[in-house]
Amino acid sequence: MVIRVEPGDGTDWQALDLAERRADRAAARAFVSACQSGDAMALLHAVDLINHTSVDGWRLAMRGVGRLSGVDQAIRHVFLHVWIESKTLARRVGDKRALAAALRVLMPGNYRGPALRLFRGAQADEQRCRLYGFSWTTDFQTAHDFATERQRFPSGGIVLETTAPPEAVLLVREAEGYYDEGEVVVDPYKLGRAAVRERLPSTRPTQMAASHR
Repeated sequence: MVIRVEPGDGTDWQALDLAERRADRAAARAFVSACQSGDAMALLHAVDLINHTSVDGWRLAMRGVGRLSGVDQAIRHVFLHVWIESKTLARRVGDKRALAAALRVLMPGNYRGPALRLFRGAQADEQRCRLYGFSWTTDFQTAHDFATERQRFPSGGIVLETTAPPEAVLLVREAEGYYDEGEVVVDPYKLGRAAVRERLPSTRPTQMAASHR
């Protein structure tokens, strides 16, 4: 379990930081080792370690996996379920370059079809920064729904549209009745510029409006 303490309680911060770093490295090593050995059960155990005993474990794990030449199909199958259920995984990794490299190992990456017209619902800041996310969809309404959820942020929501070349496509999810969103996982560094299909204004009260309540 990750230990959380409050300042001023007499904690040895240097020792705590050292223990945290050791836990991060141990969890990441377990994940990479499971990928190398093809042990699906060990991978699930490593995921639990990262989620419950580390702070920076996901970033370190993805950096390690990105250096591998490949993994067994069993590992890809398990990781796909981890990806589907961990909606905030990209944010927890916190390193898009490392995650992009790791996903090229952990995702099938065998798409051979035509370029895909894709949509993504996100915060408006994403388009301004041109730092696009990994999860897109072939369904405009799904992207619109995600953008609607982002209206609670100050920048509001946005629906992006792009045409992803085959080399950018890492996974095309098949309809399986399990979080079906027409999801297509891409390497954002292989995408061209995305166009704005729809803007949704923020629904967050302004500071002035809030002060009158």
